[in-house]
Amino acid sequence: LGATHMMGLAILLFLGGVTASVGFLVSRREFLRFVDGLAPPPRITAVIVMLRRERSICALSLGAAGGLLWQLPQGIPMMALLAKMGGMMLGATAVGLFFSTFEEFRTALLEPSGGRWLMVFPETSEKAKAQASLVWSKLKLGAAGAAAEKGAIYIGHGVLDSLLNYLGTLWVGNAGKVVEKVVEAET
Repeated sequence: LGATHMMGLAILLFLGGVTASVGFLVSRREFLRFVDGLAPPPRITAVIVMLRRERSICALSLGAAGGLLWQLPQGIPMMALLAKMGGMMLGATAVGLFFSTFEEFRTALLEPSGGRWLMVFPETSEKAKAQASLVWSKLKLGAAGAAAEKGAIYIGHGVLDSLLNYLGTLWVGNAGKVVEKVVEAET
């Protein structure tokens, strides 16, 4: 379990880091062709996605049916016929599930950008998506808080400056009148 998680993280770090550092050395098309060459083939990826569908119920049911058919006694002709018919039905079901999965994810499977890695490691891509969403929400909250704080500081400075100027003019105005009265009284 841990190895799969670490492999997924290593691949995501590889794809993220290589695109940043190699982007100016190699053309984007050549790099995408390289990454696509590293990714598993579309049919293998479709099989992996098919077996993981519905929380791996597909893999469990195909495995249980195969195990049941394997355990049927072969000595009795009727059981052998039942096993052969069951095997054909199991194979047809598996092929049908494969083709329905391939058609459902056709664009992602055939896209040459190496995105099939994300289909092979869905838990990593979901965690990355959740992490990006969390970072974005923190960024929005931080930006809104900073904007409100800066706006309050800007408006507060303006209001405080205006209030102090008004009080200063009142003080100077009254002091000027007191000085005029003192000068008049002396004369």
